[in-house]
Amino acid sequence: MHFQHAKEISMKMNPILQATTLAAAILVAAGLAACQTSHMAHRSFPPEARTALQPGGPHDGTAETLTVIVGYRYLIEKQQPSGRTMQIQGGIRRFKMKPDSITLHIHFLDGQGKTIDQRLIYTLGNRQGRNTLIRPSRTFDTTLAVPEETVSFAINSRTRLSRGRR
Repeated sequence: MHFQHAKEISMKMNPILQATTLAAAILVAAGLAACQTSHMAHRSFPPEARTALQPGGPHDGTAETLTVIVGYRYLIEKQQPSGRTMQIQGGIRRFKMKPDSITLHIHFLDGQGKTIDQRLIYTLGNRQGRNTLIRPSRTFDTTLAVPEETVSFAINSRTRLSRGRR
C-alpha cells in the first residue's frame, strides 16, 4: 500500500518537476545566448580609458591595462564611399606581469563609451616547449574599418599569466 502512495505522489510531482526543469533550461539557454551575443555590446569603458578619435594624424598615444603598457600611433583616413579607416601601429612597451599568452583588442566606442565593435590587433601565444627560447615580436601594424558611430576607442588586453616557468 505504501508503494502505491509513493507512485501516486511521484506521478503528481512529475508534471511539476518537468515544467520547472523545462523553464529552468530555457532560462539558462536564453541567458547563455544573451551573454555570448551581447557581451561585447554591453562592454563600456570609463572616460579615462578612452581616446577621442581624431581625424588625420598621425596621433601618438599610450594605453595601460592591468598587465601591459602599450604605445601606439594611429592615422584616420576618410575612404569614399565606405567611411573611415584607421591605420594603427605600435607595440608593447612593458609587461607588468609575465604572460604565457596575451591578446590586445581595440574597442571602437560610442559617445557613452560603449563598445560598438572590437578587433584583435595583437596576439602572443603559448611558449613552444620548455627549453625553446622564443623572442616574439612585440609590435603590431594593421588597418581597420572604423564603424560610423565611433567617437573614441580603447585598447584592452586578455592575459594568461605564467606559472613561474622560465
